[in-house]
Formats: sequence, structure tokens, C-alpha cells
Amino acid sequence: MIIDDLIQGTPEWLTMRHGCCTASRLNDALAKLKDPKKESAARANYRKELAIERLTGLAYEHYVSDAMWHGIENEPLARNWPGSKRNRPRHA
Repeated sequence: MIIDDLIQGTPEWLTMRHGCCTASRLNDALAKLKDPKKESAARANYRKELAIERLTGLAYEHYVSDAMWHGIENEPLARNWPGSKRNRPRHA
């Protein structure tokens, strides 16, 4: 879901995401092992992070690389780039 009135990285945006499984971490949420009775470390760790966020109301701190910061800072440019999905006319 895209909510246009919240700016990425703001306290309001982070609060909205507390305890929610997000697309960027879906790979961890769906991680499986060959043995279906066991939980992968990635899935278990992500489950614990979400539980901590729900219980404390605080966002779990994550590493942000230079490339990630570049993407965050330039997202408004990309959203408004001619031909982007958001700028294409909608067909009925």
C-alpha cells in the first residue's frame, strides 16, 4: 500500500510500519528450510523483530548503505520520472 501523504523516513512513516511485514523483508518472512518442521534463522529473527516493535512501539534499527540512502533521497525524482508507473495514464 502506498500512502502519499507520509514522507519516507519520517517518525510518522516509521510508526505506521511498526510491527508490519513489509515488502522489503518479505524474503525473510517466507524463508524456509528443507525440513518443514524447522524455522529458518532469517524467518525467526524477523518474527522476533516484529514482535519487539509491536511490544515496544519502537522501530528496530537497521543498517542503511550509501546506495540505499541514494535510493531514499531520489525516490521522489523516480516517482515523477516521465514514463514511470505513477505518471502513466490509467485506462478504464
